Amino acid sequence: MRIKDRDLEDVRRLMGIRVGVALALVVGCAMVAGMLASSPRAQAAELHGISFLKGCNSPTVVGQPYVCTFQAQNTVDTAHDTLTITSVVDVVHAFGGDVTSVNLLPTSTLTLAGGATCNVGQTLCTLPFGSSVTFSATFYSVNPGDPNPLTDTATLTWQDTCSPGTPSPNCPIGQTLHTQAGSQSEVQTPTPTPTPTFTPTPTPTFTLTPTATPTSTFTPTPTATRLSTGVGGKVQLPPAAVAAASDATASDSGWTNGAYAALAGSIAAAAVAIAVGGWHTRRRWLR
Repeated sequence: MRIKDRDLEDVRRLMGIRVGVALALVVGCAMVAGMLASSPRAQAAELHGISFLKGCNSPTVVGQPYVCTFQAQNTVDTAHDTLTITSVVDVVHAFGGDVTSVNLLPTSTLTLAGGATCNVGQTLCTLPFGSSVTFSATFYSVNPGDPNPLTDTATLTWQDTCSPGTPSPNCPIGQTLHTQAGSQSEVQTPTPTPTPTFTPTPTPTFTLTPTATPTSTFTPTPTATRLSTGVGGKVQLPPAAVAAASDATASDSGWTNGAYAALAGSIAAAAVAIAVGGWHTRRRWLR
């Protein structure tokens, strides 16, 4: 019985030692883990940056402006730092070489979102995390000799303020940073539109020729009546008297002097004839 009691005591002693050792190991591991976690070298590195996007209208017809849209986004910085932008410069790779713009930021109409702000001259825009600045601009017109497609590259100048909060050790505070974005546009040659040529139709010219209207001149011609030799009969002028009346000069009444003379002679002859005829008739009745 004594041997059995001694064996049990030894077993209990050994188990206590093992449990103590195990507890000591656990505590030690926890302490090491805590020390590693608090060490700067063990922390995950913060990532700093800005998103710069660009797209140009396509296609672009020769002679038309080369229009592009630019956007700066503060959406990728893992430290959620506030960023600033100060310049956007575009370069078009044209047929005669690169054509570089001035700073487009101050002269463009900006669209601010997510809390972004700009100073009065638009020379400095501040972008809190999650905000953006967008604008469209053009400074170049497409030429006939430009390559197709026409490419360009824009450069954004920006800064990391390394705020808010405690800046991470790897934050590039005080540095002037540059980010590029590119785009392109298909070049199209305009199709000439035929211009109709107007051919005037000749207008006929009419020349009015005045037509003379004949004026009728009425010349009254006296009609001679030859007197008959019977009683109560008419006396007709002799042909000689009619001819004489036609050849004579007209008076104011339309009768010629010869006509008047012939008529007088005819009346006289008629009177004589009537007188003779009356004498013969009277003589016949007296018998």
